[in-house]
Amino acid sequence: MRKENIKVALAYILKYAFWSFIAMPYFEKIFVSMPGLDYRTSKLILILILTAGAVPGLVYTLRRGLYDIAFIAGIINSFGVYTLIICVFFDREIFMSIIIQLITIVLAFSYLVFSDITEDDEDKKTVFKRRFKKLIKSLYVITALCFVLNIAVLGITLGKNGPIIKAPVDALSLKTDEALSIANNREALLDFKADRWEKLTIKERLEVLRLVIKIESEHLGIGYVPSLALEDLEGNQAGVFTSGEKIIKLDTEHFEKASPEAVLKSLLHECRHSYQHECVDIAQEINEKYKKLFIYRQLAGYQYGFDNYETVDYKTNPVEVDAREYADRRIVKYLEEIYGG
Repeated sequence: MRKENIKVALAYILKYAFWSFIAMPYFEKIFVSMPGLDYRTSKLILILILTAGAVPGLVYTLRRGLYDIAFIAGIINSFGVYTLIICVFFDREIFMSIIIQLITIVLAFSYLVFSDITEDDEDKKTVFKRRFKKLIKSLYVITALCFVLNIAVLGITLGKNGPIIKAPVDALSLKTDEALSIANNREALLDFKADRWEKLTIKERLEVLRLVIKIESEHLGIGYVPSLALEDLEGNQAGVFTSGEKIIKLDTEHFEKASPEAVLKSLLHECRHSYQHECVDIAQEINEKYKKLFIYRQLAGYQYGFDNYETVDYKTNPVEVDAREYADRRIVKYLEEIYGG
């Protein structure tokens, strides 16, 4: 194996490390918080960026005549993107993409190490094509196995712990106080327009956010109105809901620097968590004979999510999946009223 191959191989390893631990988390933080983008759309945009980032490396290897490295890099990138797309739609992108990336990298570089092809081989192209076809077939088999394994894991999770909860249909909601509807508070909600939001004082911003909490509490049927506070939260948290204190805390930096739509979306997310805690309380009071009902499995899904919050992956935790989907759907109602009225 030529020294040039080793150098380029190391460069690819460094590139994957950069994308995995620096670039992707950075872009993910940006896109997930963008208004109007749901979780899956932001992930697909991220995948497009990842794909575009692979192009310069492929062009470089082809121009240098390193066809074996170029082919293998192309395989790794294409299979990585393929599995990421599948994983996004099954909320399992971390589990599956890491497996397939590791397997493809090991297979690819094993091929280089054990290949006896040299520049002096008269039949180099024929030998390479044969090995390349074997590698492709192996990768397809491995990808299929990983996909089946992923579905199996998803199925086991659904069977044991209740489904990854889909937010209930708004149309099924009971009658609510019209005074606390989005439409009847349009004038106040116009403060979420960027030009007006920038001119508001901290106190005025908090007032309109507290109005949203009242609207959501009425809409969701929560028996109380959570209070609101600003706090310097740890890590990348935009907000948290504390069930014991019944308080929503927004990160101070997020509150001050994020777009008004992003702040609104974070607040809706936390309002949903307050609703989920109410559901958990109901689940604990349900008579044993009713626990076979499907609705109980939904409530138990919330309970499972909270009980295993530290061990279940954040992106696939039932309470987070539900809160994300609720905020994605609910913010559309607000934006339609704010910008469409």
